[in-house]
Amino acid sequence: MQLDINSLSKSDLIEFHRVITDRIHYLSEQENLNHLSKFKLGDLVCIQKGVSLCGGIVIKVNLKTLTIYLTTGETWRVNPAIVKKAISPNKALLKLQKDFVTPMNYLLRSHHETNSPARKQSKKP
Repeated sequence: MQLDINSLSKSDLIEFHRVITDRIHYLSEQENLNHLSKFKLGDLVCIQKGVSLCGGIVIKVNLKTLTIYLTTGETWRVNPAIVKKAISPNKALLKLQKDFVTPMNYLLRSHHETNSPARKQSKKP
């Protein structure tokens, strides 16, 4: 398909530009969602930090980014496209997973128990 942009008016070109940028934005969002869908809470991951590779754990999946707690003690929000799942986690990553996942599971379990319909019904007189 060829389009002769020289024959378009200024208003047509502005509309054409809007349609193109909307489509690019939509495709970028779909690509980002595809990357995000590969991760869940508690996943052990690696990211490039300067010249070294740094490990961490996913502590939050945001709309556009992942929040990762690194073995260095830092918390980063990063684009999921630059994050890779850890294939062979080292001792520091395994300890980090144990330290984070156990409390997260406890909190989630407590939250589900207090908000379950059976629990709410038992509180009624």
